[in-house]
Amino acid sequence: MHRLCAMALACTVLLAGCGSVPVSSLWKLRKLSLETLEPAALRAAVVHSPSLQLAPNGAVLTVAVSRQLRLANGAHTTERLEEKLPLQALHSSADMRPLIEHESPQSTVHLWRIDPAALPRLQALRTRAMAWKGTDDGKRELTLGVELAGCQKASGT
Repeated sequence: MHRLCAMALACTVLLAGCGSVPVSSLWKLRKLSLETLEPAALRAAVVHSPSLQLAPNGAVLTVAVSRQLRLANGAHTTERLEEKLPLQALHSSADMRPLIEHESPQSTVHLWRIDPAALPRLQALRTRAMAWKGTDDGKRELTLGVELAGCQKASGT
């Protein structure tokens, strides 16, 4: 996957107070597949109000793969594999350059990659899901989500 395409996870986040906000994958990622996903190149970006303070180490990427299975009695069931992967903040100007247009006095940009220590967990999920080939009708769904924890700063700070 091309690195800029991976940055399509850019989202606008607004929090009224403290909490955790799940952010769904964007429409541009609809053709993303587990077979073509380059985990080390995947980036998640969030554009938000400067009044929002994100918690350090408070970003997690959820990667899930599911498939429909037909049971012997003709009914269907869903099998799902999921990993919650910690994200590591990126701050270099080279990493941030593609997102510079989103930075303004009214918005702040944060950028993350999957923590390199978590990449083997994603590869294991990928291997398990790829082993499904030929054992079902091939209808699978890949879901990506970013969970953020943060607080709204008090006005005047």
